[in-house]
Amino acid sequence: MNYEPIDIPFNHRHTCWLCGEPSAQMLDIPARATNTKIFNHEPISVPICAECQSFPVQPNCSSIWQHKDYVKQRLMKVYAKHLGIGLNWTKQELADADFEGRIFEGFSRSAWMMYEIANERVRYVGWDLMIAGSAIGYDDSAGFEYDGVQFASQEACMNYYCAAQGLNTTLFEAVLNIVGYSRFSYALKISQINRKARHFEVVRIIDEIEQQELDSQEIQADKSAHENHYKLEPIDMGEAMAETQAIEWALENDIRTLEQINLAEDDFFDAFAYLGGVQAFQFYNGLQLYLAARADDAWIQKFDLNRDTWK
Repeated sequence: MNYEPIDIPFNHRHTCWLCGEPSAQMLDIPARATNTKIFNHEPISVPICAECQSFPVQPNCSSIWQHKDYVKQRLMKVYAKHLGIGLNWTKQELADADFEGRIFEGFSRSAWMMYEIANERVRYVGWDLMIAGSAIGYDDSAGFEYDGVQFASQEACMNYYCAAQGLNTTLFEAVLNIVGYSRFSYALKISQINRKARHFEVVRIIDEIEQQELDSQEIQADKSAHENHYKLEPIDMGEAMAETQAIEWALENDIRTLEQINLAEDDFFDAFAYLGGVQAFQFYNGLQLYLAARADDAWIQKFDLNRDTWK
């Protein structure tokens, strides 16, 4: 195959395009002629360091970006302990730590430097890929990005945090299955808080989160049903506003007249106690004025924006 060398900016000469380390070799990709059928761009050569070169291109690889995600994952696995330093400590905490013994004192001095080197490699982006001034289109069809780092997959991201921070994989995976990867930060936080949880505690936590999600879904479904059913508008009664929440409460409790709301005064204030006394009274006063005005059909036709809902 004819591998086209990518354009290398002067300040990046002898730099690995995958991780930013010094390079002395070139990676030809795809590795085999048969792989060109699934590749998203022409065969190219990119500068690469010895360690990144040691990670072979996978048979199902379809682009240099997919291979880059794979290499990053391998690097994160190799340097999980180094990367874990930055996830579990701050630079100042390490400096202030009172380590005793020659080994631990050496760790205190070099740990943050090891973390920074490893972190820079996995976060390295590289320069824009071009051949003779023409850009190679970026392929974003694969991988999973979190906290500015591109992972080979969602599972790879989870496994990285489990290895770097000693998290419970069973708990992490179960929470993600419940809430989805769109709430990865939430699942990570739960796993960090409960990293030392015993088996029965893990089971209890999973059950609680599952129940919370079911309750949340039911609340959201009820809210959507109300929003779809009641197309309410707040009504300015001059002395007070008839708020939509108060009108909705009246509709749901089949309260249509001033006499009925006066009889249900205690129930109303119980329902809106969370607002506090002053605001709950404003809601109640506005609803009283509104229901009193609704005794006049002419007022309803002229001023009541919610007249169709009451029907």
